[in-house]
Amino acid sequence: MASQNTEQKNNLTVQMEYYQYSVCASCHPEDDFFAVVSDTISQIKQKYPYEIAVYNTFRAEDKNRLEKRLQELGLKEADVSLPALIMISEDSEALVCLSGLDEIKEKLEDTLKQAAKPGQFVSSEAALESDEKTEAVTQAENENQIEKPLSNTDWKNQLREAVSKDKSTDSVILYFSTVSCTDCSEVKSLLKKMTDDQTTKKPLVIHEFNIAEGDNVVLLQKLFSIYGVASDKQQVPIVFFSGGYLSGAKAVTQELEQKWKDDELTGFNLENILSDDASWKEENKDQASFKTYIGLAAAGFINGVNPCGASMLLMLLAAIAMSGRSVIKTGCAYLAGKFTAYCAMGMGLYKLFMAIGQDIFLSISNVFTWIFAAVFFILAILYLIDFVNVKRKQYGKIRMQLPTALRKWNHERIEKASKINAKWMIPAAVVLGIVISAGEFFCTGQVYLAAILYMMKMQQEMKLQTNAAFIIYVTAMCIPSFLIVLVIEKTKNVIHMSNKTLEWLPAIKLVTAIVFFIFAVFMLMQ
Repeated sequence: MASQNTEQKNNLTVQMEYYQYSVCASCHPEDDFFAVVSDTISQIKQKYPYEIAVYNTFRAEDKNRLEKRLQELGLKEADVSLPALIMISEDSEALVCLSGLDEIKEKLEDTLKQAAKPGQFVSSEAALESDEKTEAVTQAENENQIEKPLSNTDWKNQLREAVSKDKSTDSVILYFSTVSCTDCSEVKSLLKKMTDDQTTKKPLVIHEFNIAEGDNVVLLQKLFSIYGVASDKQQVPIVFFSGGYLSGAKAVTQELEQKWKDDELTGFNLENILSDDASWKEENKDQASFKTYIGLAAAGFINGVNPCGASMLLMLLAAIAMSGRSVIKTGCAYLAGKFTAYCAMGMGLYKLFMAIGQDIFLSISNVFTWIFAAVFFILAILYLIDFVNVKRKQYGKIRMQLPTALRKWNHERIEKASKINAKWMIPAAVVLGIVISAGEFFCTGQVYLAAILYMMKMQQEMKLQTNAAFIIYVTAMCIPSFLIVLVIEKTKNVIHMSNKTLEWLPAIKLVTAIVFFIFAVFMLMQ
């Protein structure tokens, strides 16, 4: 029994990436794979732990991910037929690829056991061989799944030919569907009803494209890029109109008819679409990403003036100033610890949310959106109440602050740290910054959590380097504290700075409330 437990502990948690091709929102081909998992390896998961992420290569982002993994294995797309299962090493490199559901079913258990043993993968090509499959079959399957290149002229001419007779006063819809799709049938019923209800005053023109025919799938991919369709909304049914798009049967059936009645479907400008190109789109993405970083920096700076953090720092600096030690050195060491702690906590939460997001988070994103929006609205109201109480100088009624027990514990840690031998003062201040920040997170973490959720959405929709985003946010968050350190170093007057912080408290509470309102509105708009 002991040896079995030791073997289990020594096994690695195997990361598996399952790639499929699905265009239909109501279709779930991954169910076949999870049935295989249930039949073959679910009963040995405790001994050979694994985690599964599902990707859809119909989406450009996931297709690029698959291409990268295949390059790591020295493979080309023509060598693999979907669905495909790729197992990942500890250093995030692809180890092995199982191609096709039959091969996955046949080799999944043995490959998992091999991947779970550190250093046991002799060759990533060993499990890639598919002896019974012919190159002709593989190529035929891929031709139905992999996007064929089209020149800009071809897809533009295709679209121009479809909508050339439309008038500027028409309500114009580009509707993409596929066969055997229940959601598409639901949307088609709505479109038929809208067509029957149209009048001369509200003419409706519907251009339907079946992505199983001709090059319609390529046209759809182009429109995904032009309209900036989020990765999780790249599916059919989907409709495009002058001002945007609606993805999925639920969104179309709930919103399209009202948009038609409100004349939001008119003014379809083909030339604006045809003049769009990849470089313009990338430039817009870069600009949007820049604005996102600026927004995160602003949110971080506002969070940095939170009185919870300022009060702990002022207490430390007061003790250091009284002992005659260097305020600037100790203060900067403390802020280094704070920077480290907040980066670590933020990145940890981000990775946790993204890990959940692969299997659960995105599938119930609407529920999470409403929950977080409601929480942010409540927090905004609570900060507004604090604002009123501070203006009335009723400080005992402040709600959004550290619990009394935690404040007392922090005070004790600061008092002990201030008495440490001068030789160890700098490393002690770094550790103190980490420890205090962990407790301080209960107060400052509210805005931080909202920023992390914002990063998640922006990372899916545009080019956003998450590590850079966290560095920008936490650096901006530390700037107000650094300014306090500089002022106290120069004036040696901690009491004056403490009084100033108290004077700024109403503005801090009000601005924080506004930030939460903005985050709540953003969540609902998404």
